[in-house]
Parts: sequence; C-alpha cells; structure tokens
Amino acid sequence: MHSGYAEAYRDRGYVLTLMGDPERGLADLNFALKLSPKDPAIYASRGKTLSELGDWNQAVADFDRAIQLEPKEAETWGERANAKAMKGDYDGAVADANQAMKLAPDEPVHLFTRGFAYRKKGDLDKALKDFDDVLRLDPKSARRIGSAAMRWSSKANSIRPSPN
Repeated sequence: MHSGYAEAYRDRGYVLTLMGDPERGLADLNFALKLSPKDPAIYASRGKTLSELGDWNQAVADFDRAIQLEPKEAETWGERANAKAMKGDYDGAVADANQAMKLAPDEPVHLFTRGFAYRKKGDLDKALKDFDDVLRLDPKSARRIGSAAMRWSSKANSIRPSPN
C-alpha cells in the first residue's frame, strides 16, 4: 500500500476524534501505524485520541514513542505533560511542560498545563505565577486554554471551576 495512505488514515482518525467519535478514530490510527510504524505524528495523534478516551497510560506510552522518534516537537511534549497530569503524575507533567516551553517559549498552553500540575501538587504560588504569565503572554488565549481546562476537568472529575 502507498505510504501516503498512512497519512490519510492518521488525519481521518484524528478528525473522527475531533468530531466526537474517538473509537472509530482509534481504529484508523491503529491501521495507520500498521502502514507506517515509525511515524511520530501517528503516535502523537493516537496519543491525543487515547487521551480523549481517558486511557492516560496508553496515551503517555504513545507520546513517549512519538518523542523518541521526534524529540523536538513541542506539542507532543505538551500533550504528554497533559496526559501525565491527568493520571496524577504531576512531577512528570511539570518536567514535560518545561521541555515543551523550551521548544516553544511563546505557547501559553504549556504554561497552563504546568500551572495545572503545580495546582494539583499544592504549589499554589507557582501555579498562580504560571496562570498570570498565561494571561500576560496572550490574554486572548485565556478563553481557548480555559476551554481545554474544562475538558480536562470533566474527564478527570477532580477539578471544580471557580464560582466567579
């Protein structure tokens, strides 16, 4: 089969995930990996889909493989930080968010993820600084990032939104 098909299956799989059908998306991503087992983008996409399904351990494993194949992709480090935070590995989440910020220093979502992990660890001063920095870097991104936080919240069922 033509290797371009792997990209098509990867993209369709992730689009299905975004459309609310991560089970079908996962099937496409699994098939894409059969066609192209060394493609870091497929592992990263499958990691995102597994995150949507709440399978944090397998998501981290896929992000591990994607990072092993392409260590300079900030988004993958950030996604792994998120998955680690969701499974309760807050120290690992902070470390991955730090690496993501080294690779993409102007991307506030990595600061937000680190702030989330600090908050869950009880290090509220560091969490507050990160959240302040998110707002300072890009006030318009706060709504996008807050939206992601609500998604994480509903999945983890452990974060309660502020009443204000």
